[in-house]
Amino acid sequence: MRGVIETADAVLAGAARSFDPQSVIVALAGDDYAGAARALAAATGRRALEAERFDSALFDGAAPRTLVARPERFGADVLGGLDPAARTGVLTARSLAVLERLIARILAHAGDRTAELAVMRGHGRECCVHTAGGTLCGRSGDARPGAGRGVTASCQLGRGCYRDGADPAAVPRIASIPADVILTDLCGGFDLSGALLDSSLSLALSAVEGSAIAYVGSTWTKMGAPYAEPLLGALLRGGAALGDAVAELNRAERADGLGFGAFTLLGDAGLRLHPPAPIAPPLRIASGASAAVRYDVLERLELDPGVAFEQLAFEPGGDLAPLAVPRGGGAWYLVPRAGAAARGMLRVRERSPLRELSAAVAEPLGRLAALEAFEIVPLKARLDQIKRGADRVGRTFTRRRTPLDDASLENDVSRLVEQVLDLQHGICDELIERTAQSEYYFGPEAIVRFDVVAERRMRCTQCGCSTARRFDFAHRVWPAYRMNVHTCPRCKFVAQGTNAGWSGRIAGPDTMRAGDRFHQEIVIVNEHTRPLEASLGFAWLNGSSHGVDAAPARRAVVAPSDALHVTFEGATSARETLPDLHIVRAVAVANGELLLLQKRIGVVL
Repeated sequence: MRGVIETADAVLAGAARSFDPQSVIVALAGDDYAGAARALAAATGRRALEAERFDSALFDGAAPRTLVARPERFGADVLGGLDPAARTGVLTARSLAVLERLIARILAHAGDRTAELAVMRGHGRECCVHTAGGTLCGRSGDARPGAGRGVTASCQLGRGCYRDGADPAAVPRIASIPADVILTDLCGGFDLSGALLDSSLSLALSAVEGSAIAYVGSTWTKMGAPYAEPLLGALLRGGAALGDAVAELNRAERADGLGFGAFTLLGDAGLRLHPPAPIAPPLRIASGASAAVRYDVLERLELDPGVAFEQLAFEPGGDLAPLAVPRGGGAWYLVPRAGAAARGMLRVRERSPLRELSAAVAEPLGRLAALEAFEIVPLKARLDQIKRGADRVGRTFTRRRTPLDDASLENDVSRLVEQVLDLQHGICDELIERTAQSEYYFGPEAIVRFDVVAERRMRCTQCGCSTARRFDFAHRVWPAYRMNVHTCPRCKFVAQGTNAGWSGRIAGPDTMRAGDRFHQEIVIVNEHTRPLEASLGFAWLNGSSHGVDAAPARRAVVAPSDALHVTFEGATSARETLPDLHIVRAVAVANGELLLLQKRIGVVL
């Protein structure tokens, strides 16, 4: 690291303000990269710590932390255990030489004070990202065909990319992107230890082998509003350190309600890419008020209690107005857009009475609202009939502007509920058919109408990983209607549902040989004291041929406080099934509630 320190002495001369002076560099005792961590701390005048292991005690302080160690030290237990709101970064590379070059670029950039941000939002996995402009690959620069750790990808066996069979040499590497910071907004795009696919294919590790000094991605199944790019860019231009910016991005996505699957930083958490900008006091908006707003800079907005964001109106509006990004607790960011107006007005409109629906009708109408997004063609006539009945109830309530207390209206709602319950049992086949049409269709689009209200760590019901997470959602208009998502950073199992009082999982082998028949079970556990009538569907998605083997939905009854095992079998084609990771999915509908499950299976030679 002597060359790196000498480079820093020549470049940094008085530029220590490029780093948050409170930030700390943390290395693992005895790790091969501990010397590089100490050199980085010394070159930037910051404190260096050594720890026996990375655990939650390291994040109790307010200072940003940069954790430095070999990639295999950052398994699912570490990455999954990071607090999304903590100002934390991990700094690693495939070899000590690559890490030293990365640190040299970080130190050189501290004297440059400019930055380019590249953002890719799309579908993908640990090894690649698919965007409208094509696929980017995470293979290392010296990758060679041959079996790797974990599941061997098809490209490592010389059989082309799992996605379309393309020659890996013809697929651009993410390291070729000429940017200082690379953000990938996709599922599972941050893996360092090679938990499932070999780390020689890691997007994160390859991203910092080019010109980038930082990479931001998610180890989780990811979903969120499409404002990661403008918000992260605005925070960095405002002088936020990398760790602060990613922590704020996670807070915003969490507050939005769509955001589960936190981002993680590969980079120096204390590095500022731009000089700190003065922090203006937040705008405070009260009921019936209006305020002048700057549209061309990042503004902070705070709403008084009793003011809902849906009441706000921007003038001028549309694409000229800033992008509103939630921070939670009535606080918002107003993020400038390209080509936006310089200034405008923010006004508060009259509150919608529909937000005051009483608990007596909240749950049944919430179930109906969740169905609206499905647009199931064979059932649409019945959906329209139910919606007309709900509209009549809503109009009556709007005229009264009080909670419903009319018995006849509540009877109408009860009848609507019965119709909804009958209708939902027909969804199972439809969802299996839909999931069979696309590798990336998973779950009802209705989730866009929900907000995250709780999050907790849990043990994965598939692999036993202790850092899986469960997110609980509440419907934005009918908060008594709930949805939950269970996602695992290790095995990538996903369970998404509106289920309460019952649960499910996919049981069966995690690996199989191409050409063999697969055997998987859907296990439904009934925690109720009454029988549970369930409809179950299953699909095998061949990731290499894009073929699907979908089983028709079955009906079954689960006894009270009991578990039901339903086996699904199918064949795989030895010719069309590449050795790689493939997907099995299951759908369960019971008591008018949904549960969607996804598991990855490794196909081996």
